[in-house]
Amino acid sequence: MTLQLHYLPPPPALAAIVSAFYLFESPDADLDEVERADLPQLRFHLAGSGHLLIRDGTKLEYPDVALMGPRMSATRNIAKGPFRVFGMGLLPAGWASIVGTDASESTNKVLAAEEMIGSYLGDLPATISQLQNADDMIDAFVRNHAKHSAALHPASSSFIRLVDTWIEGAMNPDVSDLLNSSSMSQRTLERMVRKFYGAPPKQLARKYRALRAANAIVHGEGPWQDYANELYYDHSHCIRDIKEFVGVTPAQLRTHGHELLHLTFGRRLLAGRIADISAKS
Repeated sequence: MTLQLHYLPPPPALAAIVSAFYLFESPDADLDEVERADLPQLRFHLAGSGHLLIRDGTKLEYPDVALMGPRMSATRNIAKGPFRVFGMGLLPAGWASIVGTDASESTNKVLAAEEMIGSYLGDLPATISQLQNADDMIDAFVRNHAKHSAALHPASSSFIRLVDTWIEGAMNPDVSDLLNSSSMSQRTLERMVRKFYGAPPKQLARKYRALRAANAIVHGEGPWQDYANELYYDHSHCIRDIKEFVGVTPAQLRTHGHELLHLTFGRRLLAGRIADISAKS
């Protein structure tokens, strides 16, 4: 199987709402790949059909245009191909402004985008379905966004900057640091983080620590334990977290299987051109 996953940075006008655009193509008839926990996604399925399997065994079918909520665990991506998808990661400000709902209500869910944000999408799905080049698809999205920008929902940019700074500022974010810098009660802080990020601060910290450890293991040399030692008190804890949020064990990250999973860690090549929350995890 030869999978292709090309990441492209958003133009400056969309840098606050889109982490990265991508075009994913699988030429084979069948696809069964691990997908790690990630930001929300907006995906246009251009060829093939498929579904996600989440950890509890729930099967989530892909609509033609899928709005995927924040994923707080690894999933399996199962499809009949050839399979082709144009999509983008939505930063917290992107979910808040385009979708406008509490992100925690959509955590680990796949929704029909045209039911949720149909007025925002307009004729964009039909336009993108006629295009072949990812740059042209991005241009179409940019034009559509500009046309509907007046109808976007308000997003609490100052709060999102606060949480992003906390997540991006340490390999292992400490929840007490966020609480101390927020001037909020713990209950209010947890409610706000759930609303914009889809999970409470403690779970977010676990997610990003696991993703960063996995990223370091994938791109590093030498024993994986060397990288785990920087972020975890013990190896069993590291193995458990990476299995939960990435879908495989640290040792399996070094094998030649799980092609899609390895490709998703290629986002780090866009560091400096996309949000750190995406590039470093």
